[in-house]
Amino acid sequence: MNLELLLWGYPPMIIAAVEIIWSLKLLLKSSLFLNILLSISITLLNTFSLYVLYLMFFTETWPTYVPYILIGISTILIIIQTIKNRK
Repeated sequence: MNLELLLWGYPPMIIAAVEIIWSLKLLLKSSLFLNILLSISITLLNTFSLYVLYLMFFTETWPTYVPYILIGISTILIIIQTIKNRK
C-alpha cells in the first residue's frame, strides 16, 4: 500500500461514491426539476472525478487538482439539494 494512495486516493473516492448514492437517494424522495438537475450534475461531476483519480493513481499520468475541486463543488451541490429537500 502506498501512503500517497491512502491519503489522496481512497478518501476522495469514498466521498465521491457516497455523494452519488446520497444524491440519488434524495432524488428518489422528491423528483422535482431542481432535484433532477442537481442529481445529474453531482453524478456527472463525481463520475468524472473518480475517472481522473483512477487514472492518476493506477496509471502513469501526471497528478492534477481538478478531481478535488470537482468533489468540492459537488459537495456544495449536495448541501443545496439536502436543504431544498428539507423545505
